[in-house]
Amino acid sequence: MTVFSLCLLLCADLLDLAVGE
Repeated sequence: MTVFSLCLLLCADLLDLAVGE
């Protein structure tokens, strides 16, 4: 896993939380 893919996963997680609330 590259840092880029990790960042994408993190960004997706944060977006999911933001949309979920």
